[in-house]
This record gives sequence, C-alpha cells and structure tokens, in this order.
Amino acid sequence: MSNLNPLRTGSTVVLTWLASSTSGASYHVYRANSALADSWSRLTSSPTSNLSFTNTLVPSGTHYYLVRAVSLKTRGIGSYYDLSQSARTHSVVP
Repeated sequence: MSNLNPLRTGSTVVLTWLASSTSGASYHVYRANSALADSWSRLTSSPTSNLSFTNTLVPSGTHYYLVRAVSLKTRGIGSYYDLSQSARTHSVVP
C-alpha cells in the first residue's frame, strides 16, 4: 500500500491510500502525537477493507498517522492476521 494522504477539515482528518499488492488485504489505522514508534494508538477495532478512514474530533496539534495492511492467514488449526506493508503521514489540526 502507498500514497497515504490526509485531508483535514476543522477537527476531522480523512485519510485515503492506494491498495496493498497483497491479495485480500485489509487495513488497521493508527495515530500518534509524535513520530516515536512506541506511541501509536490503533483507531480501528478490526481491520477495514476500505481505502479511506475518517478520524473525527481530532484534538489540536500535529498528529501522525500510520496505515498498515494486514491479511488473514490460516495455518493448520488456527488463523491469524499477518501484518505487512505500512505507510505514514502527518496532519496538523489547528
């Protein structure tokens, strides 16, 4: 996946991106108040197949967004989500 773009309107940020090359991929969206890798909060409760995400009531300041492609894998007697490609961007909310 690539081309993660934020569009800010007031306290709302709409993210759009291009699909992953992984067949059947879905996406998790994360937000952070700094670029530090250990401060990301996941905004999606489950993976979404949409190529956009709307984050409402975003507090003022600079926010960093990360979208990560995931795909459901089934092996033996279990299933799991395999994390793969990701893209980052940031948006400033006045």
